[in-house]
Amino acid sequence: MKKFIKRRISKNLFISFIIQGFYTILSPLSMILLARVLGPDEFGVFAFTISIVTILSIISELGLPTVITRFGTIYFMKNKMELYKGLLKFSNSRILFGSFLLVSIVLILYFFDLINEEYGLTLVVGLPLIFLFALSRVRSSILTSINKVNLAQLPEMIVRPILLIFFVLLIYYYGKISAFNSVLIYVFINAVVYLFGQSLVDRNTRKFKLKRIISAFEKNKWTQVAFPLFLLGGIQILGAQSDVFLLGLLSDSNDIGVFKSMYQISLLVIFSLSAINAICTPLIVENFEKNRYKELKKLLVNFCGINFILAILIGFPFFFFGEFFIELIYGEEYIIGYKCLQILIIGRIINTTFGVSNQFLKMIGEEKQATKGILLGVILAILLNVILIPTYGIIGAAIASSIALITWNVYLFLLLRKKLNHYNKIV
Repeated sequence: MKKFIKRRISKNLFISFIIQGFYTILSPLSMILLARVLGPDEFGVFAFTISIVTILSIISELGLPTVITRFGTIYFMKNKMELYKGLLKFSNSRILFGSFLLVSIVLILYFFDLINEEYGLTLVVGLPLIFLFALSRVRSSILTSINKVNLAQLPEMIVRPILLIFFVLLIYYYGKISAFNSVLIYVFINAVVYLFGQSLVDRNTRKFKLKRIISAFEKNKWTQVAFPLFLLGGIQILGAQSDVFLLGLLSDSNDIGVFKSMYQISLLVIFSLSAINAICTPLIVENFEKNRYKELKKLLVNFCGINFILAILIGFPFFFFGEFFIELIYGEEYIIGYKCLQILIIGRIINTTFGVSNQFLKMIGEEKQATKGILLGVILAILLNVILIPTYGIIGAAIASSIALITWNVYLFLLLRKKLNHYNKIV
């Protein structure tokens, strides 16, 4: 059994690293291209719009994609496909309702001139992304729950950045590109990505003959788990987007454009964390359900070690030679973000090393504890952003982001280690 698990980890991790490798090149390349052709000001408007719709899409999900991953994996393992189908129906109906409600609220605010004029129209044309982001995460959760982890990553990590690069170049060549038509392009691309991803779901679930199965429901159980996961997801995304959001409120679109560009470079550091998070979910659930707590501890230590080594290797060149890379990648007008980048990289190295702890806690039923840790980080991030941005601008936003990341990641790691030691003693 141990050899089988190791082989499965090695195979999935290898494929996941290949996908992540392409994504690490393609995603920043697409954003770099957009930042260069738009300039800091217009790119700031685009980034702020995507930040808002991302926050709203997480709210509309109500924590249900993670519920699908967690319970769907169990139902798949135990061949309880009637419950699996019921879970999908339950989740989709609520997510669609939540998305529709949020879109309606934003439209009302827009028509009553309650949204900043600089971002208003661009935000309105980006509203379909709320539906597309939320439903895409459901699709990804379905594939993950049936052990098609690497297929779950393909649409967003490979197809989307390739399409974005293609369409940005196409429109830039034939006419002027702005934040407004960039968001329109992004909506179209995400619609294509969703349809492609859904075709993968249909192809890989066809053998289960779900259409012939009568749905069964465990609504109380799903709802009880979904609410803390909803809080956790909302808090996480608020923490991740709070810098851009508060820069939009307290600074200007030029600062947003520079900060978002530096933030994009810093994301290269979390390459291995994204790959490991993608493949570890079914393994965590499987080992936890079978009370293999020693195996869980080994997985945690191994994943943290791999993440730390790769984070150092990726982060250090940008930390020490950042000005060269920034000018090469984005252009001279973005060099003012170098110190911001250095601060963000420090936070990302710690985030990458201990970040898998959050995934472990969610999958072993400790999402409430995880929520507390991340809430601590988000409160810290918001407070520090409000205090530091008016005086220090993007440097203040970077300091706030890094301190918050370090705080909640270390806290969750220590909490997870304590929980696993406790479970091990019981067994």
